[in-house]
Amino acid sequence: MVYILDASAFLNNEGMTLKGNLVTTAEIRREIKDFKSRALFSSFSINILAPKQEFVDMVKIAAKRTGDDDVLSKADVSVLALALQERGTLVTDDYDIQNMCHEIGLKFIPASMKKIKKRFFRKKFCYKCREFREGTGRNGDVCGVCGAKLKTKVVKTEDIHNSG
Repeated sequence: MVYILDASAFLNNEGMTLKGNLVTTAEIRREIKDFKSRALFSSFSINILAPKQEFVDMVKIAAKRTGDDDVLSKADVSVLALALQERGTLVTDDYDIQNMCHEIGLKFIPASMKKIKKRFFRKKFCYKCREFREGTGRNGDVCGVCGAKLKTKVVKTEDIHNSG
């Protein structure tokens, strides 16, 4: 079994007992900064792999569909893409990553917390205009009408039957 590890697997889990091929990305490795989590990371034989660009692109496209493109970090995208590429089980407590796992059909297990119960869909919202807007600007986070910074807002939720 291949397990792809998010940073939360080390930040939230002191007694990790996964057996199998453990992998993560360099971006995730850089997120692990505190002594305790680094010690846990070092106690396992973990392969650091880079996802292929095609899988990164697949995650980014899916994130745009759900509106998660504004909440996922580069490290989040990398670990999701690697899980797709390796066809493994993602280990994460990050609810935004779990949300994307449901969207793209990835198996996941929580490190120490419960799985999400609802799936979220988000859109960009201008609080000045009080309307949903497509973003402009370099990061797509500026209202094209008034120039205010757009915020991400949950517009729909769906109950999840946690089969992971």
